[in-house]
Amino acid sequence: MKVAESPEDPDNQASTTFPYSRGGLALSPTGALLTGEDATALVLDGTAGYASGTGPVIDESGSFTVSVRVRLNKTQLDAKPVGYRGMVAAQAASAGKESSWALWVEKVADGIYQWKFGRTAVDSTGKIVDTAVAPAQEPVGEREFNTWVDVTGVFDAAHDFTADDGTQHFGVAQLYVGPFVQQGEEDPGLATPQQGAGSLSAGRGSASGTTGHYLPGDLAKVRVWVGAMTADQVNTQIALPST
Repeated sequence: MKVAESPEDPDNQASTTFPYSRGGLALSPTGALLTGEDATALVLDGTAGYASGTGPVIDESGSFTVSVRVRLNKTQLDAKPVGYRGMVAAQAASAGKESSWALWVEKVADGIYQWKFGRTAVDSTGKIVDTAVAPAQEPVGEREFNTWVDVTGVFDAAHDFTADDGTQHFGVAQLYVGPFVQQGEEDPGLATPQQGAGSLSAGRGSASGTTGHYLPGDLAKVRVWVGAMTADQVNTQIALPST
């Protein structure tokens, strides 16, 4: 998906491009504006703005890759409480108020922020039964604020392994910031398959039983592929074109 002006209704939709027939992402009533000469940037206010449509767009029991070109608003982030998640893009889980997958920036301490990509599995009641999180190994640098950054999440369903506690994982989450794969310290393995359902959102998502977590910043592209990209593919197909 590329955020762009919708010829059918440019005031309240961001267009989507898929190899299948899909509708556009509808903009929230307030807090989200398309800007630029060709309306290629979605500007979000961090309190109410987002774009959403009906998902899912991929089979999440298999491998997939999601990448977003995002520009954080540091002033707005600084005003958020510690622990705040600004959802960059997310697919709602099948039950409850959680995200089957999500890319987000998290305020881990005053003035310190971290990119993360995660997956959450829930049962039929919406209770969380498993999580997988791939965090950045370093905090968001000063050069990453107020400028465009490509953040990419890869879920490799073919990469199974046994964790230290003996849990058998069927897939592993990976995070890239630009062309660089991240080696964070949280558990990236998902032991329970999960397929999302319902809203696919850019600029907000669901976590910890609530839907919101609005992104203070702007979006230029949200792209989803079937299959797990390699480091070389992330570099050549995502990172290099952005320069």
